[in-house]
Amino acid sequence: LPLTTSNGHFIVTVDDKNFILDTGSPVSYSFTEKPTFVLFGDKHLTFLPFPLKGVAKEIESLVNMPVDGIIGLSTMKELKRMEISKEKGYVKFGGEDTSDASSCSIPFEENKGVLTIGLKVNGKDTRVILDTGARIDYMDPSLLDTSAAISHERDYNPILGHFEVDGYKTTYGICDQEFETITYGATDMLKNYVLSTGIRGVSGVVGLNSILMKADLVRVEFEKQRI
Repeated sequence: LPLTTSNGHFIVTVDDKNFILDTGSPVSYSFTEKPTFVLFGDKHLTFLPFPLKGVAKEIESLVNMPVDGIIGLSTMKELKRMEISKEKGYVKFGGEDTSDASSCSIPFEENKGVLTIGLKVNGKDTRVILDTGARIDYMDPSLLDTSAAISHERDYNPILGHFEVDGYKTTYGICDQEFETITYGATDMLKNYVLSTGIRGVSGVVGLNSILMKADLVRVEFEKQRI
């Protein structure tokens, strides 16, 4: 399926409808009044009505385009496998296992309906939420060098609402690879997110955009619990 980015979010187009690709959402939602049915191969999938009023307009404003809903983790799990290529602009669901045995493979856990993975942040081992619906990364400031902010962002989260955060130069380590990015310190935001969702043992929220800075292709395989 065609995959584009808009204001830092992945947008999947299915039958002229736009959906946000969001591993941070436990289920798939429709922003229309009725559930949306989307055909993936031989499967019809039900998208639930979004539970919060007014949020759809906020999200459309956030991604700077009209969207019909969110493809969440429940749909991805039902389709068993997801392959994302930011460079080539596609997302593939299901299909055969074409993973290269020599490629980097990371085990993940499902925690309260979202994905969590192990990640090195400035050389320190930690666990983060992997959230393709996150435009920017948020991290416990204790893992960051907060001596000099190099960026400031205003952002929005359907659970937490609007907030502002400072960004700092950060090094991520995945398998044997390291790359530099900007991560935003968010102690209060992270604590509130953990309290509201019931997720424990995580130190940040990382978007798949970050990992795709280094990888041309990312596969999330639910049958084998790896990414």
